[in-house]
Amino acid sequence: MESSYFDTNYEDDENFKLMKLPDVALHDVIKFWSAVDVFWNNVHYGLKDMFIHLNEILNCSVLSIESDERTPDEALMMALEFLSWKNQTSIRKLEIGSFECDLKEILEAIEVTETLKITSEFEIHPGDFEFYSKSVTIKNSWWIENLEPFKNCVEIELSESEISNQSIIDFYGEWTAGSYSNLRWLSVKSENLNEDFKLNGVPFLKDQKDLRTSVEKLIGDNIRAVYGSLMVSKKDGTPAFLRFYEKEGRFELLI
Repeated sequence: MESSYFDTNYEDDENFKLMKLPDVALHDVIKFWSAVDVFWNNVHYGLKDMFIHLNEILNCSVLSIESDERTPDEALMMALEFLSWKNQTSIRKLEIGSFECDLKEILEAIEVTETLKITSEFEIHPGDFEFYSKSVTIKNSWWIENLEPFKNCVEIELSESEISNQSIIDFYGEWTAGSYSNLRWLSVKSENLNEDFKLNGVPFLKDQKDLRTSVEKLIGDNIRAVYGSLMVSKKDGTPAFLRFYEKEGRFELLI
């Protein structure tokens, strides 16, 4: 069962025919119903009551909550409150597209095991919060100054961060020595990454144009690629490919 707010692990279509139309998600069916008859003064509270009722019938867990800039804050809050009502403390996927709240409070209340994607710009950031999701994407990561909070992650994508040349130098030294053992993909963009960026043992790094050295890999559900890359390796011989886009202030590492 899927909607723009919930994705559950219930797949018994035989008992769900009355609520599902071919190739139409549940929220589209709800919209169709509401165009005919409206039973709730507040649609978000009405949807919450409906999902609580369905949960009691189907006894299913929530796998993902996904929102974008079009999702009302009330709808996302409803979904998060629904987890609290269920006493569910973990979820596979969480996407926050537009929400004004304390991000740290959300992340401390819910363990996101697989994919965490944050595109909102939060005024209250999570500080030194340590991320354990396999894949983390943060579009407005203005509070992040180093990669220490992401040592457990497999995929990391950060935009608009405060990461500096020295932060990447420190990370690279730790990575080559064996830290960040889960990491398979890193993409960092920051205005603080500039033309003075250099890595020990990497003779040529900036703006390579030889696309014959391009590398692509499937990591999780994503195809990751580095174009015009340099081959480097950890001290144990593990190979990787990196590129620094000087004009964009972007550093990429594919392992």
